[in-house]
Amino acid sequence: MASSTIIKYILAASSIITVLLFPIHSSCQEFRNNTSPEQRGQQLMSRLKEQLVLSDQQVDSIQPILFFYAKRMNEFRDSLSNLPLDSIRTILQPIEQQRNLAIRNFLTEDQFTLYLQFLEEQKARRRQRLQEQR
Repeated sequence: MASSTIIKYILAASSIITVLLFPIHSSCQEFRNNTSPEQRGQQLMSRLKEQLVLSDQQVDSIQPILFFYAKRMNEFRDSLSNLPLDSIRTILQPIEQQRNLAIRNFLTEDQFTLYLQFLEEQKARRRQRLQEQR
């Protein structure tokens, strides 16, 4: 029971990372407005399943985390949009680490390495899109 409480805390806290992972700009807002949190969670799960070669059991374990995270993203996205991005990054870094630890529990070391690479590639693509919009 204590473990599930800790995981719930980690998931709730990590949802703030949404701002970092989904920067607020017009194309992201349009995407969010046209898809539900469940759809976004499912799309991410599909990409992770393919790239990390997840078993059905791993998918069953990770999917609720992603769905919860996607739902919380909707809740936090608007309330945090007025904060400076540098401040958000500073606040979110430890929370992102906590979220990754929750997911790490269900991955092999090789899969976790691929997961971290996936996150870095996602960040690089977002940075590129932001630079193109400026």
